[in-house]
Amino acid sequence: MILADPAIHRAREEQLMRHVRSLLGDDRLRVPTTCGRKPISSLKQHVNEGDHAVDVKRLLAEAEKPDRELQNRLPVQSWIDVKLSERRWGIFRREMARLKVICLSPTKELIGGASAPTTAAEVARIVSENPIQNVPATIVVCSTSGFARDVVIGESLVLIEPNDAGGWKITAPPRLREMAELFDAEQATAKRQRVRELIEEMSPEFAGSGIAADRLAPLLELPIQLVEKELKAYAADHPGLTAKSLDDRVVLFRDGSDLVPGGNSMPMKDRILGLFGHRGENEKKIAFLAERRALLGQQRDRTSEDLQAMEAREASLRDQFQKSASDTTRRRLVGQLVQLRHEITRRQQLVDVLNRQVDIVGAHQHSLELVRTGAKVRIADPEEMARDAAAAEEMLAQLQADTEIADIAVGSATITAEEQAMYEELNHASPARDVPVESPAEIIKKPEATPAPTRHAQPEAG
Repeated sequence: MILADPAIHRAREEQLMRHVRSLLGDDRLRVPTTCGRKPISSLKQHVNEGDHAVDVKRLLAEAEKPDRELQNRLPVQSWIDVKLSERRWGIFRREMARLKVICLSPTKELIGGASAPTTAAEVARIVSENPIQNVPATIVVCSTSGFARDVVIGESLVLIEPNDAGGWKITAPPRLREMAELFDAEQATAKRQRVRELIEEMSPEFAGSGIAADRLAPLLELPIQLVEKELKAYAADHPGLTAKSLDDRVVLFRDGSDLVPGGNSMPMKDRILGLFGHRGENEKKIAFLAERRALLGQQRDRTSEDLQAMEAREASLRDQFQKSASDTTRRRLVGQLVQLRHEITRRQQLVDVLNRQVDIVGAHQHSLELVRTGAKVRIADPEEMARDAAAAEEMLAQLQADTEIADIAVGSATITAEEQAMYEELNHASPARDVPVESPAEIIKKPEATPAPTRHAQPEAG
């Protein structure tokens, strides 16, 4: 995401430089030296800092915009050069490594109210202008506007850029990856805050399928382990929510306990009486049904995602059919489309079954919650719930059997009536071509299917 507000680029630059200064005393930062990896804090440091504020003022003058306020908002392309050395025999000092951090910004474009990513040529120029010889060197280049796709990292080059989620993206060669991760300028508290803000935004999903960690992580561009940990912390801070591992994924969902009058602050005497009076059974049932509902909801969501991908694939195959001039290719595409439609139908049936199961479980959960709050409603007895569950399982088994039968039926080598109908449907919708259109049945009769010769006359009817 490229933003044209100079203040945003200035803030990004300042955030990174503050973080780099703090890293100079961090034992975790182990840099390559002439004697292998060593903590940067264990070496003598000679730090030199600077910026290109003069160049920024010159660009403003060239653009005929002597605006002091704009100048104060523009990034100044700061840099830090650290020479690392150690003493030998208490007298001599030997240089062992170099670390250089450079910030780049599209200053000229920002003055004109636009922005642009840093190109590969610009990165190559920066590296060539900062030659380091005789000692291992690590060059860290940060672009406040991101990098172009053609930028390639070198053996000692680390690239840092902001991501669309509000954090930082770090690209480094494998041997520097562990060290490079320390240059992430976003604090742990800020990452957790981003997770919580997205949870709050998606809170309407608590009562349904819940919020899965593997769904949040790509949106936030954060490690899934951090997201899972924050989901559990959020559940601990909010009564009525729970975070559990369902189908090998951590899901945050509402367990229904927040509807209890008084919450968990029930006096000890009432708790003991409730246990002996078996009044706590509804709570266990509600918690179980809430977990079951979240699990089914997650299965439904994943199946729906597969269904969307298949529909996109179908659209792609239809487009290929329209653009193809070969009847052989078109016949192959028709076969693929028929199989894909069968699979789409199966997945849609599975979504329908899962929706019904979610409704059944949700209805039972709602009934128990109403009973718990004092409403007089009839709830399904355990036998009815068992019958519903058995019916759902039977339906799934029937769908599986139908799928197997369909696989056998569709697997015929000859073209089916359904394929013929789809061929005619797609052929009718395709733009006019200069080649005659043959039906799949006519093509199959030929010993070798070849494209028809080009003719400028209109094809005869039939």
